[in-house]
Amino acid sequence: MRLFHAARARLRLLLARRAAESRMNEEIRFHVEMETERIMRDTGLDRREARRLAYVAFGGVERYKEELREGRGLAWLGGLTLDLKLGLRMLRKHPGLSLVSVGGMAVAIAIGAGAFGFMGAMLDPELPLHEGERIVALQNADARNPGDPDRKALRDFAFWRGRLTTVRDVGAYAADSRTLVLPSGSAEMVRVAHMTASGFRVARVAPAMGRPLLDDDEREGAPPVLVITHEEWQLRFGGDSGIVGRQVRLGREMHTVVGVMPAGFRFPLYFRYWVPLRYDPADYGAGSGPALQLFARLAPGATLREAQAEIAAVGPADAAERPHLRPQVLPYARSYIGGPVMIVMLQGIRLAISLLLVVVAVNVSVLVYARTAARAGEIAVRTALGASRRRVVGQLFAEALVLSGLSAVIGLAIARGALATVMSYLDGTREIADFPFWVEFGLSPSTVLYTVALALLAGAIVGVVPALKATRRDVQA
Repeated sequence: MRLFHAARARLRLLLARRAAESRMNEEIRFHVEMETERIMRDTGLDRREARRLAYVAFGGVERYKEELREGRGLAWLGGLTLDLKLGLRMLRKHPGLSLVSVGGMAVAIAIGAGAFGFMGAMLDPELPLHEGERIVALQNADARNPGDPDRKALRDFAFWRGRLTTVRDVGAYAADSRTLVLPSGSAEMVRVAHMTASGFRVARVAPAMGRPLLDDDEREGAPPVLVITHEEWQLRFGGDSGIVGRQVRLGREMHTVVGVMPAGFRFPLYFRYWVPLRYDPADYGAGSGPALQLFARLAPGATLREAQAEIAAVGPADAAERPHLRPQVLPYARSYIGGPVMIVMLQGIRLAISLLLVVVAVNVSVLVYARTAARAGEIAVRTALGASRRRVVGQLFAEALVLSGLSAVIGLAIARGALATVMSYLDGTREIADFPFWVEFGLSPSTVLYTVALALLAGAIVGVVPALKATRRDVQA
């Protein structure tokens, strides 16, 4: 609480800086006037000479102002403001160096920020669904081939669905491509998800029209049905209000459209058409069958760790025939990255790209040191006048912050444009490539904070390192 009150008091003083400065000037003026009146009364001198002697007796108004600012915690602000102004002045004074420095660091920061935003969207995504963090993937990790889980999971799906208690609505889907015959008579190849009805319960999104898939739709011999997205309803079917109940040809069969999902809905990947998943596990032996992705939602109160412990204890179906499989429960989005090895590799790439800024900043610091060395006379005079080494280093660091700050602004603009370009490309191709619907590349708050950290790092390398080297010199000469 003491720290909180101190911080609040400093913030209040900071916001009232002008008022504090005005009061300080009034206070000093009052003391000078009082001393002037005393000198006039005791010596008989005129007011002008008495005021001059009062200032002499006072011993330096600016020194007292600095002491008062120190007491109010405002001295650093005045110094920082002055240093930043000097930094802007140095930018104009050395345009060639400024252009090279800002350009080089801006490109490095843009690459670092872009990589951070890209990798962050892949490694730490948020599913845009209700309690999306509780949606999980179920899979069998293959000890013989880490990073490539066994997708022949039809028998596992049926096995786990009846035994696991820490997860609910265990479901599965398989991706497919089929020919859709449009009302105009033209045909087009579209991506289709063969999905269990539990997928809509896991997503917790109600249809905008009609109904979702039901468990009865998965029965052998049930009529073929189809659920479509709002976008497809508008684009392919002209927003026909009577679309529910209509029949369309999908592949070799006629399907009845039973529902239209809300705009923007995509699950389990970037699909726009859903049909029931109809496979009988009894028709397949151990380790055979279609390639499936399994999903579920954590039961109320259950944790990911508890679900992992339970599935490890239950084991895979046909465990005796497939002892190399290790059942896993993991965050849904994480299951599409490619395993822990891929995660470590992506994080390593992100770190390596970030180090690119260090290389550029070191090269810029060499140029800045050459400029700093040429200012040895200025540094010596400031030191002789009482400036501490910390004060001089702080000034040079502030000047470097102007460089790195401008570079960060330009770098963020470049990164934003690059990520927007990548996003626009993916929007046109992600359905074909089964790209995740939750990945959105952009400048998140974490990316902006990361860029600020890069700018501070660059400022420290460019400003502090040359400053420490330059201020080690003996200033007596």
